[in-house]
Amino acid sequence: MNEEYYVLEEGEKTGPFSFDELIKRGLDVDTPVLIPLADTWQNASYLPEFNEYFEANGYYFPTEDNLADFGWRALAFMTDYILISVLAILIDLQLGWIALPAKPTFNTLPQRTMMIVEISFAVLFLIYNGLFEATATRGSLGKKLFNLKVVDEDGRQLTFLKAIARNFGALLSFMLYGLPFLTLFLSEHKQTWYDRLAKTYTIRSS
Repeated sequence: MNEEYYVLEEGEKTGPFSFDELIKRGLDVDTPVLIPLADTWQNASYLPEFNEYFEANGYYFPTEDNLADFGWRALAFMTDYILISVLAILIDLQLGWIALPAKPTFNTLPQRTMMIVEISFAVLFLIYNGLFEATATRGSLGKKLFNLKVVDEDGRQLTFLKAIARNFGALLSFMLYGLPFLTLFLSEHKQTWYDRLAKTYTIRSS
């Protein structure tokens, strides 16, 4: 490629650089770049020719082609639901917070036991999803199983606080019989209501 790329560094226009030179220098998603034949600066994340470079460096940009649909997200959620439920019960039993009857069923569990299990589930749900989404995996074990990742609008991994806030919305939706999850069908970018508030996206990587 011709040496026509410029970057803005500390308010100074530097360059020109070839595409390969620019890659070797290193780019951030927010680096302003002036591309060949253009008159305006654009963030590097908006330029498709740098997508492969950013993916190699751990960025996953949400696009029309990789946004995860309801089916994949539901499968991942149910996988995590089963895992977290089992963990919550095992932890409660280990700590002596609950004691199960000889032949336990959900119809025979005491109300106090059910309340403790539900509280434990909610706490584990937030910590489990918050931690996984704020790491390089960008998603829970269920999401990893189905190649799903949760990213912000710039393709970055979430901060722990943003991940917790997002999953508080998911937990609230679950408590409301899952009906708020259906807002995904009303979104152009396959976002639930809490995704839109947190400015996050769930993508399916190859």
